[in-house]
Amino acid sequence: MGYDVLEENIEDNIVLHRMEIFPLDMTISVGKNSEFYPVISDAIVSLRLFQRLSTSGNINSIFSSTLAAYIAEAYSELYKIIADLDLLTSPLQNGRKFLHGLKDFVMYPLESLVLDDTPGAFMFGVARGTKSFLLNTTDVLFTMLMKLFSSLSWSIHALTFDPEYREQKYRVAQQHPRNFAEGLKLGFYELGRGVVSGLIGVFERPFTGASKEGFLGFLKGVGQGLIGLPLKPIGGSVEFVRILLESVLK
Repeated sequence: MGYDVLEENIEDNIVLHRMEIFPLDMTISVGKNSEFYPVISDAIVSLRLFQRLSTSGNINSIFSSTLAAYIAEAYSELYKIIADLDLLTSPLQNGRKFLHGLKDFVMYPLESLVLDDTPGAFMFGVARGTKSFLLNTTDVLFTMLMKLFSSLSWSIHALTFDPEYREQKYRVAQQHPRNFAEGLKLGFYELGRGVVSGLIGVFERPFTGASKEGFLGFLKGVGQGLIGLPLKPIGGSVEFVRILLESVLK
């Protein structure tokens, strides 16, 4: 940031001949909270060069006018934040991955011809470009499928109206399988947990509700148990697929 001060008086008012803030790129990330809501994943907002000539006022008024200008600028970039909402997937991030793979598919063979015009070098460039394109494309596809099942799982768990169960599922979402075998094990475990929790909840939720809130809690528990009976096994099945897709990505 640069500025030139022409005058300062006893009332704390200043006159700026020039104020300039260089262009900024802001990365916005919103992490998952205890409710396991979808998040904003690394949205990049570009703020243009900010300039003001012959600005006067006290520090607070100058700061407020600058902040208002940046808020207006941020609104013009709002579509980028919405596009990076991690509900199904981040379209911008996946678009970058796909374009990166497509660029490699075209550029690697061309670069090979420039550096070494032999047929072997060209074929090596084609192989590198094809590999990058396939890896990035399949990465986008599996990421989209994983996020789809992740959002579906979150929606099902939210509909159970069981805060303890949702918190338990949030902790599961923080576990990331390192390979396919580990994903298979964790997936079957969550599938079984959904079935067992749904069956036990029919009896356990009314008892827990009654111990906390009396008869009203008992009625709420009955409702939670009946809703959870089909939804928790369905949610466990969706979690099974989500975990397997994540393990494939790994």
